Amino acid sequence: MYDLTDITTENLSRAATYRFLAGVFGTEVDTAFLQSATSGELRQLLDDLQCEVDLKDAVDLLKFNLDQRSHDASAIMDLRVIFSSLFLGAGGRKSAPPYASYYATEKTSLSHACVAEIETTYRKHQLAPHQNFSEPADHIAAMLSFCSELALQPTQQAELKAFLQTHLKTFSQGFSEDCSSYDNDGFYLACANLLRALIERDLSTLH
Repeated sequence: MYDLTDITTENLSRAATYRFLAGVFGTEVDTAFLQSATSGELRQLLDDLQCEVDLKDAVDLLKFNLDQRSHDASAIMDLRVIFSSLFLGAGGRKSAPPYASYYATEKTSLSHACVAEIETTYRKHQLAPHQNFSEPADHIAAMLSFCSELALQPTQQAELKAFLQTHLKTFSQGFSEDCSSYDNDGFYLACANLLRALIERDLSTLH
């Protein structure tokens, strides 16, 4: 375990941002999420991130997308349809599979040695996806949840940087490109761009 008094504001923000993105890519959004992202705790997080030069453009795009969106049932359903198309396979070839193995194999397979490597890393740190999360270890939501936990451990910053470099840098590039190609709405593309910017920032600042 870790002592919260030892965690810097920067790392608390880093953990919250990875946790936010894990939620975005792990499950469909609902009304409560949109309300929080436009006027609640998530909006405050985005406002704080917007002050960072490396993240500003990505956050600007995400906030603009959120501010144009209504919160009624039809808007929620539209996002759920897009989520299914992009991440659950409903879009067929026009999708953005949320698995590191897909991009590690140049979009040919969901079977790659990186899955076992990621599982080993989780076990090493005695961290694992929630028991109700049935996706493989290389699912983006599982990886980002893991990054969020590492961010809260002051002695594991080098490990976090290594995990980002090994498993998320290449993934985030291909993933954001596919979201750019197939997300006509723009919400998930904006989140993917924020993820990519976040990873690049952390790779340059973590030691």
